[in-house]
Amino acid sequence: MSATSQLASPRTSSTAFPSYPTSASWLVVPSSLTAKKKTDPRVAGRELRVSAVITASISQVGNQIEVDAELADVSDGARLWGQRFTVPSRNLATVQTLLGFQIASALKQKLSIAPKGSPTSVPEAYKSLLLARYFFNQRSREGFNKAIQNFEQAIALDPNFAAAYSGLANASGLRAFSDSSPKPGFEKARQAATRALELDPNLAEAYTSNAMIAALYDWNWAKAEASFRRAIELNPGYSTAHHWYAIHLAAMGQFDTARVELGKALELDPLSPIIRSNSGYPDYYQSRFTPAIAAYRQALELNPGFAVAHQDLATIFHLQGNTKEQME
Repeated sequence: MSATSQLASPRTSSTAFPSYPTSASWLVVPSSLTAKKKTDPRVAGRELRVSAVITASISQVGNQIEVDAELADVSDGARLWGQRFTVPSRNLATVQTLLGFQIASALKQKLSIAPKGSPTSVPEAYKSLLLARYFFNQRSREGFNKAIQNFEQAIALDPNFAAAYSGLANASGLRAFSDSSPKPGFEKARQAATRALELDPNLAEAYTSNAMIAALYDWNWAKAEASFRRAIELNPGYSTAHHWYAIHLAAMGQFDTARVELGKALELDPLSPIIRSNSGYPDYYQSRFTPAIAAYRQALELNPGFAVAHQDLATIFHLQGNTKEQME
């Protein structure tokens, strides 16, 4: 498997949109998902201890995707804001990013500040964080480089931005994982994660970053396990914690438990190409190649250019002795 596909996409939103940190007091919930599960978004908001939720109704009209977004108060369901957005119908990864920026921009103009409950009061720092997460989710060397630049920009704009330090830890660690000399990158990751916890001792993202470092660099399985569990305890709605914990469990041979955690991650972030692709790992480790291939192909349906899924497919096809023609 490729080095860059070992861990997941740290999206802090539980939706298709790169949105407000789930440690903050806003949460985005697609109304299509809540309707399917017959869940009141306000109930979801109270469970995750947020003060407001954004519901999003999504439809496709020709070559356009229309989204009706609405911000509602969790306490009484009062409508605080609403707006319709239209973006070109490209691949889903592009659509979700465009919508995320449009929604964040609209709310920024509405409120004239960084998102309520955001761990920064500097709007430009939050914008840099969103850009960093977008590049990070590309899971490429270039993407990691740009993510690090933008996380560092967010920190320069707000030195007390804990979420930016956690993001910097994740990008530095995953980039270092494929380096011939990983120590400098992982030490940078460790310093960033430590600073994040100094700023916010209850930040689930930072515990997840520490778990990643313990698993990939320190090989301290017990510490990784404890950190993943603490992250999930602090924020059960953080999809990355479930996702990365699942990959750790699969590597430990706990395949059934890994599948449960992957299911939770997919439920929280169903349109994440990296989570969808990594959902094939338990099957890959057990040489169950058919369901693993299905997972990788599902990731490519979300983003046809997603390199991690292509690499994982190529690995299996190579093990099976498939020709180039069969692979296509």
